Amino acid sequence: MRICIATSTFPADPRDTLASPFLLDTIEVLRRAGHEVTVLTQARRDSHEAPLPGLEVIWFPWRRLEGRLAETDFSSPSAVLAAVASAPGAVRV
Repeated sequence: MRICIATSTFPADPRDTLASPFLLDTIEVLRRAGHEVTVLTQARRDSHEAPLPGLEVIWFPWRRLEGRLAETDFSSPSAVLAAVASAPGAVRV
């Protein structure tokens, strides 16, 4: 099964041990069970490195600088536009 995990909090590289450590364990369990996992997350730095070997991570730029995607109120049209405008700048690693 192909699984996409969308999250606003994800390690920016293998040395980032504070951002969602439980999520990496979950991904490893899913992969050992034979699932193909992709992570979709907002970029937090200019350079990114997948925290697990062979994991596909799609980093997208979050254009609203005043907050994280997880804190966004999508009842606002400007927030929806910011989210949609982020998609073309995504970077895969």
